[in-house]
Amino acid sequence: MPLLLLLVFVLASCSGATEPPADVVSETEDVSEDVAADVSEDVADDVAEDVADDVAEDVAEDVAEDVAEDVAEDVAADVTDGLFANVIDVTTRGTGTTSFSVRIESPDTGCAQYANWWEVLDADGDLLTRRILGHSHVDEQPFTRSGAAIEVDENARLFVRAHMHPTGYGGQVFAGTVAGGFALESSPPSFPSSLGSAPPQPTTCAF
Repeated sequence: MPLLLLLVFVLASCSGATEPPADVVSETEDVSEDVAADVSEDVADDVAEDVADDVAEDVAEDVAEDVAEDVAEDVAADVTDGLFANVIDVTTRGTGTTSFSVRIESPDTGCAQYANWWEVLDADGDLLTRRILGHSHVDEQPFTRSGAAIEVDENARLFVRAHMHPTGYGGQVFAGTVAGGFALESSPPSFPSSLGSAPPQPTTCAF
């Protein structure tokens, strides 16, 4: 039908008519509007699809990055989870001058991963004594080691914890007094991180 209308228009022009018939003009305008509308819709659809594709790709990349980060954090947590030395019992002997015996449970595998000391801290976080452990205890779990006697107030609140190589502190802590005994501390204070490098330090690991 549009071709017929155009042919009529051309014939009218050739016949010397100065203007095409009104109905031809109207039909032509309608056809032009329809074509323009169709083109606009097609372009809009294409643009919408492109935008949707770009947004989908961006969202997919963001989600993939977030998932990768979460997985990496979970894996790291799984690797280090439980790799700490736990104090599971503390006994003392003597008052005024007191020696400590500390029972430890740790996931030792050898010198690359083992409990390398236990220590006693006062309520201010000051180091009172540290018992260096010269070797791992792969085949002796849990194990108990005693330290040299120190002068301490029998009523002073003390904290006993162990250190794991290479993960550091993080295991169970016992708290109490020489007079009243020691028990698991559910919320131990945050002691200075510098204690991890304070002397004395292990110099060797036998096995």
